[in-house]
Amino acid sequence: LVIIILILTLFIIYYFSRYKKKYKVGIVIFAIVCYLVLILNYFCNSGIEGPTLMYFVLTFLFLIILSNSKLHYLLIVSHIATVSSLLYVEYNNPDLLPTTYQTKLDRFLDIGVGFVIAVIFIYSLFTYLRDFYNAKRLIADERAIAISAQNKQILAQNQQLEQVNEEKNKLFSIVSH
Repeated sequence: LVIIILILTLFIIYYFSRYKKKYKVGIVIFAIVCYLVLILNYFCNSGIEGPTLMYFVLTFLFLIILSNSKLHYLLIVSHIATVSSLLYVEYNNPDLLPTTYQTKLDRFLDIGVGFVIAVIFIYSLFTYLRDFYNAKRLIADERAIAISAQNKQILAQNQQLEQVNEEKNKLFSIVSH
């Protein structure tokens, strides 16, 4: 059921961002769904003993990269408030969170896999950002070269106009004599 909800949410986000051009709505929907899934994961996966807090950091990073700076303050506040609330609830009611790890190895594997996912995710995000930056820089460099060529052409035309103007002035001075 959770996977069906996530897939449906992704389609809704895609629809809003691609066809309606409402990127902000798509990001807000994505953030809300992420919060709900992570809160559920926190309570089902041993709370602070599990990898959920690391996933909150990844979600924050992903949302900050995708959103414009107007949403950043809201994302910072909502992430801090959500995680703080979860920690507060766990601290005051430790019985609410089951211990889902049968052995120490299970916990280490879960956190280790979470770490590998986090590293791959962060690498992918920063590779995307670097490639995006390089593509934009290449476009800017090409525009600068085109502008430079136009400037050279304009300077050459100015020189030609000055020469024509000087010849015209000489001609008028000869005719006026």
